[in-house]
Amino acid sequence: MKSKKLIYFLIIFYIGLISSYDNTLTLIYGSGIRTTEKNPVGLYLIELGNGHTDLFIATKAIGTILVIILCFILVYTRYRLCILAVFLFQIILLYSLTFQPGGLNSGSWDYNVGKKSSPVWGVLNFYTSEPTEDQRGDYTPNDKFNYYLEEKEEQ
Repeated sequence: MKSKKLIYFLIIFYIGLISSYDNTLTLIYGSGIRTTEKNPVGLYLIELGNGHTDLFIATKAIGTILVIILCFILVYTRYRLCILAVFLFQIILLYSLTFQPGGLNSGSWDYNVGKKSSPVWGVLNFYTSEPTEDQRGDYTPNDKFNYYLEEKEEQ
């Protein structure tokens, strides 16, 4: 019985890992997300954030945390098979983000790693090099914080 629970806990870990990968891609490629995002709720959140992905990323992160908590609870119930359904969905998401033609792998996301390269290289490049102004999108979280400080000083 303990080994089954361990397997479910590993599956939950991978669910969170794939979701984090999805969120990281949103952070890296946020400036072009409007053209590739297929979720109407996600598009609404981007529009609500005046075209910026902050609200979208935060909502996805909170949703991930809630799903992970729910999955941990489900491990101890007879509904634990729902965890496998979520995992299957995440595997399909991982495939579509990384390997599906016409997705991020289509070459439209060129993060200084060459045309038609996998977004995985974009993630690695993002964390190992200093992004340019173009790669960060319209503004960075630092810019947002500085804008907040400037508003405070004016008051």
